Amino acid sequence: MPPQKKLSLMQLFIQYLLYAHIAAGTCALLTGPIAMVNQNGNKLHRNAGKLFFYSMSFVFVSAVIISIARSNTFLLIIAFFSYQLISVAMRSLHLKKLHLTQKPAVIDWVISIVSGLFSVGLVAFGVWGVVVMKNNFGFVALVFGFFSIQFLIADVKRFIKKPTDKNHWLYLHIGGMVGGYIATSTAFLVNVVHSDYPVVLWLSPVAIFYPFLVYTTRKFKNKFNKGKQINEIATIKINQ
Repeated sequence: MPPQKKLSLMQLFIQYLLYAHIAAGTCALLTGPIAMVNQNGNKLHRNAGKLFFYSMSFVFVSAVIISIARSNTFLLIIAFFSYQLISVAMRSLHLKKLHLTQKPAVIDWVISIVSGLFSVGLVAFGVWGVVVMKNNFGFVALVFGFFSIQFLIADVKRFIKKPTDKNHWLYLHIGGMVGGYIATSTAFLVNVVHSDYPVVLWLSPVAIFYPFLVYTTRKFKNKFNKGKQINEIATIKINQ
C-alpha cells in the first residue's frame, strides 16, 4: 500500500473549510423550513430566519473560497445565485417604506451592482458552455442567469420608482428566501445524491417549494384584499 501523501497547509485549510461549509449548509437546510412554516413573524420565525441567513452567509463565503481553490464553477454559481436572493430578501425587511419617502441605502445599490455583474457573467458563461463547449451545464447557467437578472430588475425598479403596493417588501422577502432555499436544496442534492436521472435532482426542489411560494404569496394577498393589515396577521419587529 503506497504511503499517503501529506496534505499542504492550504489543502488542510480547504478540507476543514469544506467540513464547516457542509455543517453550515445543513443548518440552513434545517432552519429554512422552520421559518417558512411559521409565517406570522413570531420569535421562532425570526430566530430561525436569522440562523438561516447567518448559516447561508458562511456557506456563501466558504463556497467562494472552495470553488476558486478547486475550480468548482457549479459551486460558485449556486453560491452567488442563492445569496443574491437571500440578501435582497433580508434587506427588504429594512426597506418597508420605499412606497413613501424612504430611499435605498448604499448597501442596497452595492448588492444590485454586484448581482448585475454576476448575472451578466453567468449568462455569458452559459452561452460559452452551450455554443463553445457543447455541454448541458451551460443551459443551467443560462437559466440561473436569466432568473437572476429578472429578480434583480424587479428589485431595482423599487429603487427608481416607488412601489404602488405598501406590502411590496413582504412579497420580495418571501420570494427571495424561498428562492434562495430552492437553490441551496438543489446544490445539496446535486452534490450529495447520485442519480441516473440528474434532471430529477434539478427539478425536485422547484417542484416542492415553488407551489409553496405561490400558495404563501396568494394567501397574504387574499388577506390584504379582504382589508387585513400586515400587523393583524404578522408580528413586525423591524421598522425602518
